[in-house]
This record gives sequence, C-alpha cells and structure tokens, in this order.
Amino acid sequence: MEEEEEDITPGHSRTSDQVIGSLTAVCMITGLIGNITAFLYFWGRKRGSLHNMLYMTITAVDISTSLSAISIVVVLFNNRAPFLLGNSLFCTQWYVIIAFTVRMSIFLVVLISVTRTINIVFPFHRVSYHRLIYAMLLYGAWILTFDGVVFGMKIMYPRYEAHYAYCAPFPPDIANLTTMQIVWWILLEAEFMLPSFVVFISFTASIVSLQKRALLKNWRDVKSRRVSVTITLFTAVFLVCNTPFFLYQMNVIIYRTSYHTYGLDFNKAGPVYWYGSLVSQPLTTFLNAALNPCLYFLRMRPMKLWICNVVEDRACRFCNVARRASRGLIPQLSTSEEK
Repeated sequence: MEEEEEDITPGHSRTSDQVIGSLTAVCMITGLIGNITAFLYFWGRKRGSLHNMLYMTITAVDISTSLSAISIVVVLFNNRAPFLLGNSLFCTQWYVIIAFTVRMSIFLVVLISVTRTINIVFPFHRVSYHRLIYAMLLYGAWILTFDGVVFGMKIMYPRYEAHYAYCAPFPPDIANLTTMQIVWWILLEAEFMLPSFVVFISFTASIVSLQKRALLKNWRDVKSRRVSVTITLFTAVFLVCNTPFFLYQMNVIIYRTSYHTYGLDFNKAGPVYWYGSLVSQPLTTFLNAALNPCLYFLRMRPMKLWICNVVEDRACRFCNVARRASRGLIPQLSTSEEK
C-alpha cells in the first residue's frame, strides 16, 4: 500500500497534506458560517447603499468558493486520491465553478475598491447603480461564454492532477499549443493579475486621500470616513491574500515559457513547486473568503447589533420555552415530565 501511495504523489508529505487540509477545512467552515450570516444581513438591507448590494453579491460568491473547498479537503486527507474529482464531468464542473467564483470575487473587489476610491477622491461624484449591475452581468456572461467555448470545443480540458490536489486545465498537447490555447492562457492570467494592480492603485489613492483629509466632527463625515477605512482594509486583505497567487501566476508564465524553450518537465518541478501551487492558489482564496466576514463583523457596527439581536432573540425564546415547560404551562412537556 505504501508503494501505491508513493506512486500517486511522489515527493509529498502526508503530514503536510493533513496540515494544509486542516487549514483549508477551518477556512471552509469559517467562510460558510460567516458569509451566510453576512449574506442574510446584507439581504435585509438590499435597498440600502450601492456598497450593500456589492457586499451581498460578494458574500454569495464567497459561499460558493467555500463550498468548493470540500473536494480539496477530502483529497488531502485521503492521500490525494481523486474521488469525485476523478470523474471528468465533475472535474470540469468543479473547475468552472471555482474559476467563475474566483474571477467574479476579484472583479467585485475591484468594483468596491474603485467606487469607494472615487467617492473618497471625488466626494460629490455619484457612481451609477445600474451601470455596476450591467458590468457584473456582462463580466459573468463573458466568463461563462468564453470558458464554455474553450472547454466545449476541447481546446482546454480540466483534469485532476495529484501534484496539484485539485482539477486544473490542460491542453491536449502541451508541447504544441495552438493560437487559441495561448490566447486563453493570456486572458486567464490577465484576469487574475491585472485586477491586483487596479486594487493596489485604488488602495494607495484611498490611503493618501484619507490622510490628507481633515478630521470633521459632523456625524455623516465620521460615518463616511469609517466606511472608507473599512473598504480600505477590505482591499488590503484582498491584496495580502492574493499576492502569493499573483507571484505564483508570474512563476507559471516563466515556467511555461521555459518548458517550450528548455524542455522542462512539470512532473520534475519538486514538492516545493507543487505545495507552492496548493498554498498560493486555493488555500489563499479560501482564506480570503473566510476573512471577509470577520472584517465585516469587526468594522460594521450595525451588523454587530443585528447579530447580537438575532442571538438574543433566539436565546430569549429558548429561555421562555424552558420556563414555561418548567412551570407546566406546555402540556406535552409537563405530561412527559410527570411520567
């Protein structure tokens, strides 16, 4: 059995897999609980500001991202055996979903960062609500259409790779890439990398503008400043979590170029490369999805009050039911106690 396990993932440590799997599971559980709670909060305030709508959308995307972690956790705790990811249909659907949610999440962060930077730098300029909705719909349609064409025509096809511990797209013949495959790689890398530059520029502009702005005592200005700081922290978390991913994408470009130039083999890259792929891509993505609701709770006072009120209301109802049961005011409970 040990020889078979080594054949599946040579050079990998099972202890390291379990540690990364445990971290991924923690991020998954935190992301699901936190984002579902945040989604319900923003859904109740969906008629509020523009950023409430964007936050509600990104929490829905983060819920889907967190659910995608289940397959990776199962794989890492079972010596990287593929299980459902070994099925080509499930593998394709899994990759399409996680690729869509990751790119949409990045796009939404860009929208939040840019719109808030515009509000900070140009406080009297209003961003169109409907234009942002159209932008999200068009970008989502672009992702699904382009990926659908690429995977439907077998230009690229996702397959499970034990070294990665997840499904990734591969060309039928990596030694002879077609023009369409090269275009797809370039566009995919651009969708992952360019938003980081945009978010970084918006983050820098927001920081500079907030430092130059005088402190005002008007409660609306104080509230606006607090919201601006929250969104600035939100983009900072995005940059911290996505910097390893950005660096990995740069490494992928260099490695793929070296493959055609020097004939390097991905299977001989070594465990450092493969663990770097595992940590910098899915793990940091799940970490970002888990940290976002934590930031909402720490920075948004109305959300704190809403959660506290919901918990207190549920606790009071439970206490009232318990008190009535103890006093014999609930027939079913009182008869069962007498027996």
